[in-house]
Amino acid sequence: MVLSTTSFAATAALPAVSALAAADEGAESAWIANIEQVINSGFQPVSEWAAKIIFVPIPLPGGNEIPFVLVWLIGWAVFITFYFGFIQFRGLKVAYEVLRGRYSSPNDPGEITTSRPSRRLSPALSGSATSRGSPSRSPSAARARRSG
Repeated sequence: MVLSTTSFAATAALPAVSALAAADEGAESAWIANIEQVINSGFQPVSEWAAKIIFVPIPLPGGNEIPFVLVWLIGWAVFITFYFGFIQFRGLKVAYEVLRGRYSSPNDPGEITTSRPSRRLSPALSGSATSRGSPSRSPSAARARRSG
């Protein structure tokens, strides 16, 4: 009998509980908005200062301008290219051979068991390989595997 009165009291108090929860949500969202405002007001001066330095325009001949960050990135790209001896161009042949499967065998360990290296590349790049080696377990992917 005690159980039935308790459950009745809980059922009767349900609208009051939901009203309290709604009031709590309003207070919580206001609290979160306040925290966001405090964080934004604290970081805004730092952000503006960094933007003034990073995006300072550098004049080019002909009246054009380029942001400092772009000059910085291009400069480091050229430096790294020379420092590593044009590796992005020297490695193209090896990358092509790896993609074609010259350095792999069917007995190599790993999750993706297909024999074509180009089929192993897609799930590797997407980061979604499963234990069965398929990039997805969706019904459309299963149909594509069965038909293809």
